[in-house]
Amino acid sequence: MKTLPEIGSRVKYNGPLAANLIGTVVKQFPGGDRCYDPEEMDYYISPHSVSIKVDCIPENWPYPGTDQFAPDISEIELLN
Repeated sequence: MKTLPEIGSRVKYNGPLAANLIGTVVKQFPGGDRCYDPEEMDYYISPHSVSIKVDCIPENWPYPGTDQFAPDISEIELLN
């Protein structure tokens, strides 16, 4: 995706965390902020991202205690 999906939108995530992970957008995080990366010792522009509440937590879920995560919008696809 190139634009922030609306809150309540159904989306599919296809990034490195899991394939075909389905969920609902619960929060938007507009990007565009200038951020510093100490490893690269350079600045970058933060990407747009959203918080997604997943329908089903996959095996090897790296976020214990929550059913939400916030991927870059380039890793999600709008379903509705």
